Amino acid sequence: RTEEADAVQAPALVVDAGQREGRGRHGGQAYPRPVGAALPAGRRGPNYPRGVTWITPGRIDPALDALVEHHRVHVGELRLHVVTAGEGPAVLLLHGVPDFWYGWRFQVRALVEAGFSVVAPDLRGLGGSDRLHEVEDFGLDRVLVDVLGLLDALGIERAAAVVGHDWGGQIAWLLAMEHPDRLRRLAVLAAPHPARIPG
Repeated sequence: RTEEADAVQAPALVVDAGQREGRGRHGGQAYPRPVGAALPAGRRGPNYPRGVTWITPGRIDPALDALVEHHRVHVGELRLHVVTAGEGPAVLLLHGVPDFWYGWRFQVRALVEAGFSVVAPDLRGLGGSDRLHEVEDFGLDRVLVDVLGLLDALGIERAAAVVGHDWGGQIAWLLAMEHPDRLRRLAVLAAPHPARIPG
């Protein structure tokens, strides 16, 4: 198997090792099941297209599928599944939990049409990215190393913008505070400034 074949065939199941099956506040939808488990028939997690539990190339909206490219990028201790699209200044989109790149599907189209290139990784342990098993493996400092490694691997010295939502927002804040030279603009959704977090 070649690296290119691996990039195209990599399945992306939205799961987090710590999640459990059950009903939540997300419109009565089910939470994802543990790593490697498919959802029962008729059950889906947040941001899944109806009836779809595995998002692979060819199983999403054909117009979006034609717009994006899927990659497996080595960023040190693991490989991230990354979706890229468009040409122009780079916009890095960092999703929340339990989402994955597909949560940005509407923004991907809009940004490409506006003349930007989009980089939307599945963060460690989610989507098609490698999964780790220790709680310590998911600290902000470790995920920040992944993001910096991704920017380096793609040759992005300074992103036009970094947009983070939820958990991705915390990572975006940290990136902007510790490496302000790696981005021009920052947008954070549903994640308070770290100075506002008690503790």
